[in-house]
Formats: sequence, C-alpha cells, structure tokens
Amino acid sequence: MKNISLKKFKAKVSYLTACLLAVFILGGAVPQKAFAEPIQPNFPVVSGMQNLSEGVFVSTGEYSKVNMGLIVSGDEAVIIDTGLAYIGYTPNEALRVKQYIEENNLKLKYIFITHHHLDHDGNLAIFENDDTVIYDPSNTEDNQLISFGDKTFKIIRTNGHFNDEHISIEIVNEKILFAGDVVVTCLPTATAFGGSFKGLVPTLEMLRTKNYSVIVPGHGDIINPHQAIRMNLEYLKNVKKYVNKIINDGGTLEEVLKISLSDCLKNLKYLDMESADMIHQRNLKTAYDEFLNEK
Repeated sequence: MKNISLKKFKAKVSYLTACLLAVFILGGAVPQKAFAEPIQPNFPVVSGMQNLSEGVFVSTGEYSKVNMGLIVSGDEAVIIDTGLAYIGYTPNEALRVKQYIEENNLKLKYIFITHHHLDHDGNLAIFENDDTVIYDPSNTEDNQLISFGDKTFKIIRTNGHFNDEHISIEIVNEKILFAGDVVVTCLPTATAFGGSFKGLVPTLEMLRTKNYSVIVPGHGDIINPHQAIRMNLEYLKNVKKYVNKIINDGGTLEEVLKISLSDCLKNLKYLDMESADMIHQRNLKTAYDEFLNEK
C-alpha cells in the first residue's frame, strides 16, 4: 500500500481544497457560537481536549463543533483530521493539538484524513513534517490494520458523505471510532456535499452492528453511539419517505424544499439550527435529484 509524504500530499489536495472553499463561502460566514450542553457527561478535559481514554484525545473547534483526534503512545503521536482553515477563522482545534505535541516533544508519526473537505484537511500545513505518513481514502483499504505503539487502527470504508471517498478510523482494542462526517450530532447528516442516500444509509446500518463504546462524530458532541447512529438514520429515512411521496404524487422540487427539518428529525435541541437548516435544504435537493433518477 502506497504511503504519501506530507510534501507530496499538499499538492494533491490543493485542487480539492480550492473547489470546496466555495461550498463554505456559499454557506455563509463561519459561525463561532455556543451550543447546547452535551446529552451525556463530558469526558475529563486535558489541555482543552476531551480525554476519552489513555492517550486518546478529541479537540473540538468553533466551526460547527468540528472534531479532530490526537492519539499518543510513548513519544509518538497520530492525528485524525486537521480541522478547518478559513480566512478569519482561528483553528483552535488544530492549534491546541499542535501545542500539545510540541510541549510533550512528540514525534508525529501518522496523519489520518477521513475525507477531503476543507473542515477536515484544512490545516495540514501546520503539521508539516516530511517524516509523517499520511493515510486517506486514496491509499487505504477496508479493514486495513495499522499498528501504532500499544494501539491498532482499523480503516473502515464509510461511503455516502463524499463521492465514496471517506474513511473512518477505529481504535480496535478500545472500540472507539473516529467516524468523520458519516456520523454527526449537531447537524443533519449530509449527502449534499458529494454524497448519496444509497451510500450513506448502508454505511450507518453497518456501523450500527459494530457496538462501538464511543463514536466521535465529525461534528458535534460525543453522545451514546447507538443514539448518534439512530438520529442520523431517522433523518435520512424520513427525508427519503417524504421526498419519494412528493415525487410519486407528481410533485416538484419547490414542494420538496418545503419539507421542514422538524418533519425529518424529532429532537432538534442539540443542532446548530442556522447551519442545520442550510444543510437540510441542500440535502432535500440532493434527495430529489437522486430519487427522481431512480424512477
């Protein structure tokens, strides 16, 4: 399996990053706001990061509660995603990870990128190190095992969010999953940024069988893993039901866009509603196009 150095990798993703910047611009200014309290107790906080278990940390940013991971074993570190880079946005999720690595004299061995959206690969440059190996959807395989000190990572191919180019990373011996954006808790799960319902629903059904002890969502609070998957599936299945009904009745896209978020997801308490409504509208358009083409 071919590994990618950071220097070569930066050129590879520059085009994707430029294209995806338009998505965030169209979505409005980057929000930096407070969210509702988590629906399960917080993990201990160390250096501004949630400490899930020995050597496993989650750093959360202000942009739609984007999450990135830091895993430490001995004097080495691994990061999962790199947070958002955006003009006028301070990427605290990445800066506190970098500070922790530097203050503890850790060598950054691997970087895992779940998918190439700007809020997940935007800060690669600040972790630049030619000795670091980068794993992403282009150079990994489903169920591939990667050893790191006393831990083992498993690559899980998780289609449906972005052009079937998305992976999740499991810490095998701890049943912890860094899901990327196939599981989110402060937004409706998104197919509108290069994904599909036919890809994402089976992915979530598969993850539901894994019985993870912790699922770190791409965005949002860490909640009960079964509840997190159930929320995402509830939303997708309701969108499909309502959109298909309108299509079968000969309805139009204009009618589809009137389907409310509250029709598709019962519990809205923990959502960032400004961003959630925008993503929901885009999901409806994606659903209409996808299901209409299936007829």
